[in-house]
Amino acid sequence: MMEAVRKAGLRSIQETKVSTWAEAEKYLKTWDPPLSPKRPCVFKVLTGAGSEGIESATSLEQAKEQFFSVIGTKSTMGGSYAQVLVQEFLKGKQYAVDTVS
Repeated sequence: MMEAVRKAGLRSIQETKVSTWAEAEKYLKTWDPPLSPKRPCVFKVLTGAGSEGIESATSLEQAKEQFFSVIGTKSTMGGSYAQVLVQEFLKGKQYAVDTVS
């Protein structure tokens, strides 16, 4: 969804999909201002239910710990997580819209 927003030229959340810690670390080191308690990141699984597989981090050490706590683990939906989404944390209300098509 955020890719579509970005492609439309609108301001959007910073995010990337990663499958290795090296990719995640490289991405997080590009942040300006850097990862910190004032600017945390969130790791999200690409499939799952509810808040399954969502972890936040405020330092590279914590980010590494959170990455390895998710990657390769079993999903409640079946299979295992080979990739995670790394996003900047946005403060505020969150809304979810479920659809059926």
